[in-house]
Amino acid sequence: IAVQLTDGRILIVERIVDNDQTDSKAEGGGGHTGTIGIWDIESGKWCAKLDLPGKRQKYNTITGQIQQLTDNRFLFEDQGTIYIWDIDNQFLVKIEHESVKNWQKIILLDGRLLTWSGTNLWIWETNQGKCLTNLKGHSNEIKGALELEDGNLLSWSNKTLRLWNEDGLALGCWCFSLAPFEIPQIWLRYLAEVPLQHRFESLH
Repeated sequence: IAVQLTDGRILIVERIVDNDQTDSKAEGGGGHTGTIGIWDIESGKWCAKLDLPGKRQKYNTITGQIQQLTDNRFLFEDQGTIYIWDIDNQFLVKIEHESVKNWQKIILLDGRLLTWSGTNLWIWETNQGKCLTNLKGHSNEIKGALELEDGNLLSWSNKTLRLWNEDGLALGCWCFSLAPFEIPQIWLRYLAEVPLQHRFESLH
């Protein structure tokens, strides 16, 4: 995966692929397994470069898009683990959960990370990869989540929408018959039209 930065340099994340299944390195036998780095087009040289941890694979395991947290911090996902690369300090912050192999995620405005999988959501701080809280309450698979302008968080499954404050405290639950893709639009209109003191009269 490669993405061009605003200053013209290119951020590259790659895994070395072993097509030979009998190769001992494909089973974690050591050796170079991948690279993350910044390539300077003008000089034709690496500005920064770091070897990736993990095993060699039979296919490229980097998934999703590279996301920029700050000028010198980048997020990507590999083999069910979220990594945040700090260029200045040359280290990777690792975010993982033993039971989760497929994350959905958004970066919050304050720099924290909101992830979800199955019926659970988690909020993480991104400097050390520490889980701050686990948001529980959904009984069906979570279809999406977003951050509202006031800092509250919104998540939804097939028939249920839940509202949380910025620290993950449950504020309310709304059950209705709408298609999942309609939920965010309906709720945002509801927030705009209904006074704060009356917003949860229909929630249970």
